Amino acid sequence: RCAPPPSHHHGPLPPNPPTLSQDYSVAASTAWLVWEGSWALIELLRRENDPWLRRLVDGRRVLELGAGTGLLGLAVAAAGGHCVLTDVRSMTEGSLRPNVEGNHTPPREAAAGLSPTAGAAARPADTRLQGWTGAGSMVGPTGSADVQALDWFKPVSSQCFPIDVTQAEVILAAECAWLAELVEPFVRTLVALLSAAHGPKCVFAFRERAGDASTAFIGRGEVLRRLEEAGCEVTWREGIPGAEGKEEQVGGNLTEVFLVRKR
Repeated sequence: RCAPPPSHHHGPLPPNPPTLSQDYSVAASTAWLVWEGSWALIELLRRENDPWLRRLVDGRRVLELGAGTGLLGLAVAAAGGHCVLTDVRSMTEGSLRPNVEGNHTPPREAAAGLSPTAGAAARPADTRLQGWTGAGSMVGPTGSADVQALDWFKPVSSQCFPIDVTQAEVILAAECAWLAELVEPFVRTLVALLSAAHGPKCVFAFRERAGDASTAFIGRGEVLRRLEEAGCEVTWREGIPGAEGKEEQVGGNLTEVFLVRKR
């Protein structure tokens, strides 16, 4: 149950986007759409063969950057993760919070949905965001989700209440860094989160859109270079083909998935 309806980065903006909010911008307007990078990670969560992403998020504190409608973060919660979905405040209140609340599962219903054959992966139905400060909303029998504003143009240290976002064990960033204007604040925010002492890791999904003469978009090589210059170790994990007919003008139809850690 996710509104506005998901689309593959095609379709109109909602009828009344929060254009009067100080943090609303052309970049923020892209958050009303479900982009191919998010669909790629959702497909990884659903995959039965080599379900590495589902195993990575299961039972862990997960933070999604630039969550938009929240479909990916809700899929993480449905897969057993404890996910905090973040975006600028106009998006958290206009899209994310209503979608998380609309997918809330009362504890008794969650318990009824817990498979008796779940084995060691099963956790109590009254689980809240394990280790998160001030958060918790059940989504499915074992996972949970909540929402918090996180503005990349502000220090992470000033945005750790009521949920301490620096406690994330896994960070998801699906197509967060293809607009040139967002790369610097994105990298700064991600590095701050990855610098936590417990050694979190980021799953970073990127889809090439930048041509040689592009000024608005930024290419894969430049994004990875900036991450590495900021002290990150970036490892290519795999490429996920997109849906038929969703090819980009420049970069084809592949979402590349990387694992990012702080060196």
